[in-house]
Amino acid sequence: PSKLGSLQAFVANEGVAEDVSPSLFPADEVHKIAILDIRLLNLDRNSGNILVLRPSHGTGCRLVPIDHGYCLPDAIDIGWCDWCWLDWPQCKAPLSQETLRYVLEDIDPQRDAEMVRGLGELEGLIDGKACAVLVRLSGVLLQTGARAGLSLYEMASLVCRQDLASKQPSELERLHRRAHDMAALEVRQRVCSGAAPACDCSPLPGPSMDLMPGGQVARREEQDERSAVGFWVESVEEAASKASLGSSPFELPLDGHPLEDDGPRKGDKSAAREEASSEAEAGDKEVFHEAFWRVASALMNDLVAQAKLNAKDCEALSKAD
Repeated sequence: PSKLGSLQAFVANEGVAEDVSPSLFPADEVHKIAILDIRLLNLDRNSGNILVLRPSHGTGCRLVPIDHGYCLPDAIDIGWCDWCWLDWPQCKAPLSQETLRYVLEDIDPQRDAEMVRGLGELEGLIDGKACAVLVRLSGVLLQTGARAGLSLYEMASLVCRQDLASKQPSELERLHRRAHDMAALEVRQRVCSGAAPACDCSPLPGPSMDLMPGGQVARREEQDERSAVGFWVESVEEAASKASLGSSPFELPLDGHPLEDDGPRKGDKSAAREEASSEAEAGDKEVFHEAFWRVASALMNDLVAQAKLNAKDCEALSKAD
C-alpha cells in the first residue's frame, strides 16, 4: 500500500544561525530567507531553523532554511518574534538587482495560489482554498513592496503582529478582512439591485471612488489629505454594519477560516430576499473573487505607499537626531 512521506536532502553544515553572529551573513543570503518566509507565511523561522554553511575557500557563508512544517497556514498569525531575521540589519538593506528581478519576474502569486489549492485537494493535507488566498496575498505584497522600493524589513512589518499581548491584527490581516467585507458587500448589493423592492440592503454611503491605473484612487477635494481607499473602507464597513451583513455566504475565507451564511435575518420572510441570497451563493462567487482581488490590489498599493512615507519620516528623524 502507498504511504505518505517526505524526501529530504542531507546538508553538511557548520551549525545553525543561533551559533553564529548575524553580522557574518551576507545580505543576499538573509534576503532569500526573508523572501521565502514572507512568500510562504512561515510561522516558525527561529534561528535554529537555518543551517550555516562555510565555503571551503573564500569568505562569507551560505544559509540553508530547514523545518517548514508550519508554512502555508490557513490564517495569518505571525508575531514579530516568529521571524528571527526581522531584527538583522541586512533586512533593512536594499534588494540587489538580481533579487529584485527574481521578485518581480519569477514570482507568480496566482500560479503559487493554484499550486497550493491543488495541494489542498491532495489527501486533504491543508485547507487549499484558505491557504491559496493567503499565499497569493503575500506574493502580491512582496511584488508591490519591491516595486515601491520597500526593504524586506518594511514589508515583513506589514505581515507581523507588533503587539502580541493585545493580539492586534497585522496590517496584512486588516487588509484581508477589509477586502473581504468590501467584496461581499459589493456582490450583495449587485444581487439586491436586481431583486424585488422588498430587498432593503443599504446603499453604499460616501463618495463614488473610481480605481485608476497603478492602484491610484480618484479623490475628492473635501477628503483633504485622507486616503481615498481608507475613506472607502470606512464607508463600506459602515454600510456592512447597517445592513447587518454578518457572515458572508461566499467561499473565500476571512482570516483563513471559511465563513458560513447565517441564513435570512430574523423576522425576514421575504421571498425576494431569500431568492437574492440564494442567487448570491450559487452564481456570484466569481464576481466576489474578482471584486476581492481588485479591492485588495488597491488597498495594497495604498498600504505600501503609506509604509513608504513612514519609512521616509523615520529616516528624516534619524538624520535630524
